[in-house]
Amino acid sequence: MLMNADNDELVIEEKPLSAADKSAGQGAPEARSYWQAVHEFSRNAKAFLLANALTQMCLGLFSVIFNLYLSAIGYSLTTIGVFSTMQLLGSALTAIPAGMFSDRVGRKKSMLIAVTLSIITTCGQVFLTRNASVMFGLAVIRGAATTFQMTLSSPFLMENSRPRERMHLFSANMSLSTLAMTAGSLFAGWLPLLYGHAFGWSSGDARALQAALLTSIGFLFLAYLPILAIREVRSKRVATTGTAIQEMAATFANKNVQVLVLFNILIGAGAGLVLPLFNMFLKRQLHATVDQVSLVMTGSQLVLAGATLLSPILVKRLGRIRAVLITQMMSIPFLLTIALTRNIYSAAVAYWLRNAFMNMSGPISSAFTMEIVDPQRRATTNGLTTLFSNTARALSVTAAGYMMDHFGDNTPYFGTAVLYTIASLYYYFSFRKYESHGAQGTA
Repeated sequence: MLMNADNDELVIEEKPLSAADKSAGQGAPEARSYWQAVHEFSRNAKAFLLANALTQMCLGLFSVIFNLYLSAIGYSLTTIGVFSTMQLLGSALTAIPAGMFSDRVGRKKSMLIAVTLSIITTCGQVFLTRNASVMFGLAVIRGAATTFQMTLSSPFLMENSRPRERMHLFSANMSLSTLAMTAGSLFAGWLPLLYGHAFGWSSGDARALQAALLTSIGFLFLAYLPILAIREVRSKRVATTGTAIQEMAATFANKNVQVLVLFNILIGAGAGLVLPLFNMFLKRQLHATVDQVSLVMTGSQLVLAGATLLSPILVKRLGRIRAVLITQMMSIPFLLTIALTRNIYSAAVAYWLRNAFMNMSGPISSAFTMEIVDPQRRATTNGLTTLFSNTARALSVTAAGYMMDHFGDNTPYFGTAVLYTIASLYYYFSFRKYESHGAQGTA
């Protein structure tokens, strides 16, 4: 490991792996406690975990309240769906440029840009909400900020970990992010009540919701501190030489990347049908209050946080690819339960279990993707999958708003069940060869 004195960058030379590291890198985590694994995380990894947690707290608060706030000031569900679509399109359009930018200028600068854009857009969406034209533009920019964070996350964790601790790091990152979103969701239920009590508003009053959204910006400012503590890491193998178009074409030409792209299209389309408007489903279909919506979302995050800690165990027991298939398929009965029940408590428990099973394999698939992708194209691959996933999600969330307005609030859930089933089976049959041979393919 070399220090570049000119710009305070760490330059990592990729050395041959030991036998233990190879085994761990191929989905067989060593029998070590989480505490031992966390203790071995690098300084950069720990700083990233904290920064990411703070941004997720803001996201957790914002995601619970924002649609409710838009509804409170008079926007229709169809228009709210279009706002979500614009954000997802902004994310999709900037996915590949963000990945290439991250590869070339570094992860730290990209993180700072992402947080800065999030602060600007959140302020705009709090104070300029009644101007629909401005809101469309802000939604696009917010999507771009989210993409910067998403595309650099997995490459950063890959570059700042050793194979033997990687599965634990990816798992810890998702679990901590989930707990942070849980805290944000709790704030989302508590803050409107607090502001309402202080100023004589109801918890569902637009002014109370607006004040809570404004509070979320504080978490983003705090995220600057751990990001500034990060020392940039650059692998000698990460440098790119071709043009942006050549780089994208070379990445997409690989069959593994093509499979990942189609898989993410199917998952993105399914998620877009139900997740962005789930809080509105609770309000309209089950007549949930703001604090009930917050409790449902909070409980979901708590269950998921615990579930993701099981990722290393799942890998040891099932193997990476079977773990992805089994957990995702187990989520589908609970998805259908949400659509069919008329009881908020049944819907809440079903949502918690659906969310846990569908997402607990996230650290497994993320780490696996980074292993089968050439280090030169990790962020570009993330950009490609984000592009297609968010494009599919953007189209489906608009369709979801229309379906809920015209055919019933539960109709999108049946489409999601079909898409998730196809995606899970496709992933398994495409990558099951790696269960016994290890991740040796590259992009």
